[in-house]
Amino acid sequence: MLPPNMTSRVQMLDVGLNRPFKVRVQAAQRQFMLDQIEADIQKPKITRELMTKWIADAWEAIDVSVIRNTAHKIGFINEI
Repeated sequence: MLPPNMTSRVQMLDVGLNRPFKVRVQAAQRQFMLDQIEADIQKPKITRELMTKWIADAWEAIDVSVIRNTAHKIGFINEI
């Protein structure tokens, strides 16, 4: 059992990182689908390798300041 109002402190990813990460992965997927439509490919295939690249690129695009700000917001660190 956690004390009241503690969930955000133990779920840092949910507070500030999952949303921007998911937005970037979804943008990569949308762009892939648009590129497939333009190339007139009937059944585009998303491979594990391609998905892995999207995930790595999305994580790489998250600036360290986002992580710091999230940690500060939930009280893990006092100064940014």
